[in-house]
Amino acid sequence: MSLIPPSLGGPVCVDALGFPRYAATIWLDFLNAHAANATREKHARAISGLYRDAEAMQPPVDLDKALLETNLRDLRAVLSSTLLGHQSCGTADRRWDLQKRFVFGMLDMVNVVRTPELSQQLRTLQRSFSQLRKAPAARPASQTARSLPADVLEDIFEIVDPTSRRNPFRTTTARWRNYTIVLLLFQLGLRRSELLLLTPDSVHSEFDFRLGHQVYWLSISQPDCEDPRASPPRLKNSWAVRDLPLSRTLISAIDIYTSQYRGDPPHGFLFTSAHQLPLSKQSVEEVFQVIKRKIGPSARRSLVARAGDQLSPHSLRHTASVVRYQRFSSSGMDHEEMSRRIRPFMGWAPGSEMPFHYARKFFEPRYAKLWDETFDDALAALRGGIGC
Repeated sequence: MSLIPPSLGGPVCVDALGFPRYAATIWLDFLNAHAANATREKHARAISGLYRDAEAMQPPVDLDKALLETNLRDLRAVLSSTLLGHQSCGTADRRWDLQKRFVFGMLDMVNVVRTPELSQQLRTLQRSFSQLRKAPAARPASQTARSLPADVLEDIFEIVDPTSRRNPFRTTTARWRNYTIVLLLFQLGLRRSELLLLTPDSVHSEFDFRLGHQVYWLSISQPDCEDPRASPPRLKNSWAVRDLPLSRTLISAIDIYTSQYRGDPPHGFLFTSAHQLPLSKQSVEEVFQVIKRKIGPSARRSLVARAGDQLSPHSLRHTASVVRYQRFSSSGMDHEEMSRRIRPFMGWAPGSEMPFHYARKFFEPRYAKLWDETFDDALAALRGGIGC
């Protein structure tokens, strides 16, 4: 008759050297020894994935140490990384639930006696992750807008440069209008409807005495002016109303378009058609189809391979979301703070899970080059001395 309890002969979590994981062993063989073997096997698989995610982080996190020392910062990072992995791969909710149960169950065991401050911190951590679940199944790739590869973006901006020989738009007015549209969509991640609701008065400025220079921003709102379009654009929700900071590039592009090329149309919207009507949703889509037809062979292959051959205004919104999220991440910001900042910028509701949707999307360092003030020198030359 064996002296080893049956529970010790069941599932086990081991490290790369084959040694049992400390916290996982306590969880499986002590706190859940009463569970059926099949149940403990599911726990073991889920927990092993959590350990792998912790070790894959940069720098790696010792999950056992983080649990036993109640290192909430590291635990938050590991849980965030794991949830993002579920979002990216479409993993079942059940595994995520088991991983959360393991982490918070171990924390309860380790911190039987706790200070009021620690109790509050643990409640906050548990509450923040209890509300987050895996996103619904993704739509088919052919229907899903994706972030654009960097070489495709570079080719697009070469095409829409108003002075480029590759620019396919016939008039200078159309060239400057479409260049400004592409910049707005990429740098601010606007929805198409938000773009079409802009007016010349959407741009605001004031002198910032702390910074010592003028600052500019764009107000997204539903304007009061009459809209003659057959299908008038509308803001998606109340969270879409927001103010967004403008780069020097955007300020200059908007200024050139409005002062030299927009003219004096009989409506109050910023972007106008060749017939002096407010630009329609269909017209914006057609602009992108024209741009797509001009993309070079190499960039086109990247577009097909990495973005499902999709190019639309929403492609740039997706790309802007990925870039902003990755820039927050590279600055060392934790997931909760990144989500708190990106939601109002993109016009998402406070509890929206959209940040998880973008967090692991395709990203290249060259995005940052396009995101920042890279067009200022070229634009200054184009302006020929015109002031902002």
